[in-house]
Amino acid sequence: MPGIILTLNAETPEELRALIGGLADLVDAVEGDEGAVTARTVLNDIKAEAGAQPTEPPTEKRGRGRPKKQPAPVVEEAPKVEPPLAPPTPEELKDAAPVATIAPLPPTEPAVSEPVPGPTFTIDDVRNELKVLVNAKGGDAARAVLREQGYEKLSDLPPQMYGEIIAKAKAAAQ
Repeated sequence: MPGIILTLNAETPEELRALIGGLADLVDAVEGDEGAVTARTVLNDIKAEAGAQPTEPPTEKRGRGRPKKQPAPVVEEAPKVEPPLAPPTPEELKDAAPVATIAPLPPTEPAVSEPVPGPTFTIDDVRNELKVLVNAKGGDAARAVLREQGYEKLSDLPPQMYGEIIAKAKAAAQ
């Protein structure tokens, strides 16, 4: 025969004595097989003796599994409407505390954008334009364009001057 495990919960010694006495009655009833005696009726008798409310058998049959989730009620909040503020009267302004003023910021200088570089020329571009000038006006005209800028030969010309020399050579060739 398997062992029986029983747990008794009592808050006072009197409740515990009543539970143990009721347990003895239950054992006697089961051994004597008095018919309609159940554990619930004995437990209710014990609780009544201890002054507690008897437990009622469940009247409603419970279904299997987890109960269906009920949708949450929809609660709509009304938008908060604040009354419009009236401008202060001159008397209210006179009585009001002084307001701190903020000094205006010094004017800022506009951001200087870097100049957009024009087309990048190579020494070959300058050489080709000077050839056009030589064919149109002669070698002396091409040398005059270089000397006008302070240079004797094409190899002396710095890269930043290429665009200016090309423009002068085109103007001289026409």
